[in-house]
Amino acid sequence: MKIRAFIILLLFSFSSCTFIRFITTVKDPQNENQNDNQQYVLSLGFDTTFSYQLCKSGIDSLSQEKYVLSLYKYDDKYSASVLQLRMYDHAGNFIQGWEQCFWDLHKLGVLDSFPLKRISHLQINYNLKLQQDISLLNISNQSLLDTAIAYNDYVLIVYYARWTGWFCKDLLKAAKKYVAKHQKEQNILLILVNTSP
Repeated sequence: MKIRAFIILLLFSFSSCTFIRFITTVKDPQNENQNDNQQYVLSLGFDTTFSYQLCKSGIDSLSQEKYVLSLYKYDDKYSASVLQLRMYDHAGNFIQGWEQCFWDLHKLGVLDSFPLKRISHLQINYNLKLQQDISLLNISNQSLLDTAIAYNDYVLIVYYARWTGWFCKDLLKAAKKYVAKHQKEQNILLILVNTSP
């Protein structure tokens, strides 16, 4: 009986988000300089006009009820994932989202449709609003962002942290490919947000 309990515990440990992050990230979470972040996204072929840094209390705010994406993590008092996708319509209403601990972005199929595919078994906070997310960003030119939001049909926000290594790069590339594929149908504003303090 003890062996069965140990095996079950071991399986849950191996499937937990924290464990996956532990064995797959490049380095420990750290502060990331905004200039280095801009160079990083430029090296991946992104325009940095709408590339921002989360405000200092931002990552803690992403775990609060008003901003949290995963209700499961909120209910269990876990921190928000540093890798997230959030899609909003023109009016600022939340459509769908994804975070690293939901499962593999590609296998889950979130990016298989436009707008983002709803996955019914995920416990997602559908009460999110675009302006709530915008309020967490360090923005130097608010009017430029407001004009871009007004012009576009959809807004896709990608929260990322370079210290997550391959996961970060994969998320950014997938978002870029998704926007390029669907940009012909609808105007989509892509906002990049670095979540490191």
